[in-house]
Amino acid sequence: MATVIVSPKGQVVIPANIRNRYGLVPGKRMEILDFGNHIVLVPLADDPVRAAKGIVRFSRCIAEVLAERRERNEQ
Repeated sequence: MATVIVSPKGQVVIPANIRNRYGLVPGKRMEILDFGNHIVLVPLADDPVRAAKGIVRFSRCIAEVLAERRERNEQ
């Protein structure tokens, strides 16, 4: 877990390892959820329509897709 400091402008710096893991680049849109005593930042899809494409039907076997994602996460 990382600790950050809020700047006088209300900004925080997200640590590089977290930015890289979630693909957070300048201009990336995020949703802020307030749970009373917790704040959660949720990265939004760049193109929600494209992100939802293929949810119902896959052009490839789901096992191939999952194996590919596992390999990417291990790198």
